[in-house]
Amino acid sequence: MTESFTDLHERSANKENFSHLYEIVTSRENILLAYRTMKSNRGSKTP
Repeated sequence: MTESFTDLHERSANKENFSHLYEIVTSRENILLAYRTMKSNRGSKTP
């Protein structure tokens, strides 16, 4: 996913418009990355 986000960042710096972002956001890889990031956050008081 890092490569995808890096590519999107570089393209956005060039003022490109995007389509099909929903597919990237809802991809299994992105959901798992978000879950791992939230789970590793030890500062959260939420169980």
